Formats: sequence, structure tokens, C-alpha cells
Amino acid sequence: MHNHIGFKGELTVIEHQAERVLTPLELEHALACGDARVIAKTSNLILDSGLSALSRFLGNNAGAPLVGGVGFSSTDDLTVGEMLIGNHPSPQEPTAQDTTAALSPRLTLPVTVTYPTETSIQFEALVAISESNGISFSEEALILRNGVIFAKTTITPPKLKTSANAVQFNHRISIGRL
Repeated sequence: MHNHIGFKGELTVIEHQAERVLTPLELEHALACGDARVIAKTSNLILDSGLSALSRFLGNNAGAPLVGGVGFSSTDDLTVGEMLIGNHPSPQEPTAQDTTAALSPRLTLPVTVTYPTETSIQFEALVAISESNGISFSEEALILRNGVIFAKTTITPPKLKTSANAVQFNHRISIGRL
């Protein structure tokens, strides 16, 4: 019998020509046809503040203390609200105790949400073809609506954004039995 549940996070960074986030089926087709390519794939760390937020969310925030030093008024505050992309020349690997998303300078991107499987969620964000050209992406973080950092990763080596392509960030979190 499997009595433990685990979370696995993964970030995939894809270049393509569309000016919007591609759906999983569109992305699969674009990759198969050579119209898109994966430029980075890395695991990410769900931070202690993210795990704390998950427990508050499951309990509907009943009698819960602060998460990451930040209060919240509803479970909506505990949902992912944005993705941050940083271009620090020497990014530090995240630790479980990180409480801030000190990505500098950074892009703040809205996220769309998909559910690739019954036990996974994917947060997707796009840097359009005309945006942020000449910037090297080296860090990524998911931020809750109340500003608390949920998960973070580094992208090594950093990836240079050019005017030739849009860059899509797919941050997937899978839940499974250990």
C-alpha cells in the first residue's frame, strides 16, 4: 500500500512562432513538425511556503496562520497568480526555505492553467516575439495571488530571447503516490 503523496515540478521552455500560448495538442504538433523546439527542461523546487499554502488550501484556510510571513483573506489568495522570469547572470539555486522571489530584473507574466492529466496542473506563460529581445532568461518562479513564492527554478545555461521567436514557459506540477 502506498501511504505517501509526492509532488514533482518541471519547467519546460519552448521557442515557437505563435503570438499566444499553445495548447498541449498544438504544442505537440508544432514540436513534431519542427515549428517549435524545447530550449530548456529542468526540475523545480516547491518551496516550504508553497507546501504551507497547499495545506491551507486543502483546509479552506480555516484558522490558518501566515504563509511565508504573508496573510491572506481567502483560498483565492492561495492560487498561482503569475510567473516571474529573471535574468540574473549568476542565479542561485533555490532552497526550500526561500521566501522571496528575488529575481532581478524580471518579467511578470500572467499565467493560463491547463490540466494535462487528472493528477497534474500546468501553468503556462508567454513572452511574445516582439517582447524582451536581447534578455537572457535564467530564473523562473510561480507566485501566489497574495505575493508568496510557491515554486522556483534556475535555467542553466541562461537562454537568450531573440526577435525570431516567442518563448513559452510551461511549469507542470504532478502529484502522485510514492
